[in-house]
Amino acid sequence: MRSPTALFIAVLLAAVVLPGGLAAQAPSASQGPPAAVPDDPLVGRAIERFEADGAAAALELLEAERAAGELSEAATALYGTLLLQTGRNEEALRVLEPLADAEDAPAGLLYQAWRAAARTGRGGEKLSYLVRSASLEPLSPAGRELGLIRGQQGRLAEAYVLLRPWVRANPDDLEARLAAAVCAVELERIPEAEELLSDLPTENPRVGLLWAKVLLARGDPYGAIASLKALGDDLPPAIDLDRRRTMANAYIKVGQASDAVELLEGRVGDDPGLVLLMSQAQSQSGEVAAALETVRPLAEAVLAEPEAVRPELAAGILLEFGRHLIATGSPTAALPALETAAELDPNNKLIFQSLGQSLAAAGRREEAQQALERFREMTDNEIPPAAQQSALESDLEDPTGRRLREALRLMGQDRPAEALQIVRSERAIAADDPRVQLVESQVLIQLDRPEEALRVAEEALAMAPDMADAHYQRAVILMGLQRLDEAEAGFRRALELAENHTPAMNDLAVLLMVEERDDEARRLLERALEINPDDPMAASNLEQLGDGG
Repeated sequence: MRSPTALFIAVLLAAVVLPGGLAAQAPSASQGPPAAVPDDPLVGRAIERFEADGAAAALELLEAERAAGELSEAATALYGTLLLQTGRNEEALRVLEPLADAEDAPAGLLYQAWRAAARTGRGGEKLSYLVRSASLEPLSPAGRELGLIRGQQGRLAEAYVLLRPWVRANPDDLEARLAAAVCAVELERIPEAEELLSDLPTENPRVGLLWAKVLLARGDPYGAIASLKALGDDLPPAIDLDRRRTMANAYIKVGQASDAVELLEGRVGDDPGLVLLMSQAQSQSGEVAAALETVRPLAEAVLAEPEAVRPELAAGILLEFGRHLIATGSPTAALPALETAAELDPNNKLIFQSLGQSLAAAGRREEAQQALERFREMTDNEIPPAAQQSALESDLEDPTGRRLREALRLMGQDRPAEALQIVRSERAIAADDPRVQLVESQVLIQLDRPEEALRVAEEALAMAPDMADAHYQRAVILMGLQRLDEAEAGFRRALELAENHTPAMNDLAVLLMVEERDDEARRLLERALEINPDDPMAASNLEQLGDGG
């Protein structure tokens, strides 16, 4: 392993060279003062020279010693970081690269090696240094830089996981704070976005734009329009385009689609989201033929390569294309687009409505009937508008709950691998929410990974020892592992904490039935049916027990 000296020197210089002293603000244990003076005499002398006379003087000392003989690893690490600080970037990379390539390279050294690579135009090539550094020290300058890079790459969940804790520790870092707010808005974590934006000046165009997006998410399109107008027209091109996109969305929501068309005219380019938005605005303003020609090239490209665009957006593009073809008298030509859209987004009722119309026009009556039946079924199962609004507000206030419901929906469709991906992503963001571990353990059970499921359920229980669901979930897994005594204790503890917890009643009754303790099992099932007369599991289990005679 590398000496503490090498780690100390790399971290020391990481804190010194960042602008604004950001590194010094990060509450990371490895970035605190050293516990002891480094044991390399040359390093000690170089540090003294650095503190007294600055980087150039310390570098001069190390260069003289290097000319006279080989430097230790710790002194080499210090030499490389001093080269970087004094602007000798190519030399710094040559010195630091061999040390960074070692498997046990410390976080600070890896960060400095990446900085040297970035300054010489090789930051992408050597990004692994930054990734390794951030994995060792997430709450660090390396984590911050990687978060910004992941945000630029569109990997918003990964970016947010890194940036949010950094911003909490460094609230004055405006660049990181705005980047985290962008992630929060795009990930629909609106309360967290509001927290990040709360005390920032709204005259800053980026802040004003983000607040407008928050208002739009909150169901206040008029407020969003007013906020965006207040920004004026003299904006940097990238911000102006995003302002137009957001305002066009707001105009469409308030029925002013022609204003949206005017706003986007000549600005769409090859951006898939803008193409779709423009087509929708043209359609709503009565320009259906123009809407069709706007979306046609993109839809044909998506049909040729659906995976080039994220599934929801691809499905939306193909639905828009199909609907316009139907509206302009070419329903059978819409079939390929609508069939692909249905595969990409099987929960969009409007796709099945249009697909049914297209299939009927093509003479495929039975398939058309099935598609329209699917549309009617989804329509009938929709919650009433008032409840939808309530659910929307609940989702806005509880983004973690929304994501977990999505994972459970995927489990119900026998898509546990996708569900696990969502849960793991959410776990990185909401690390202190035990609900995430509980859903993850359910997914792992469906994936037939019971030992992992048990470990994750026990993590949830450690976080929330008085949560009935946590005791219940652990007990379910223990019962599956045939650890029946522990499972029984878990079910009983869940019922102590929540006396009307019918799932615990049902599963404890099953366990008791297995052990031929039928009288107590019957009492539990009867109690479950008193609480919920429509409980099919309790009714079925009670039927198995018979009348007890």
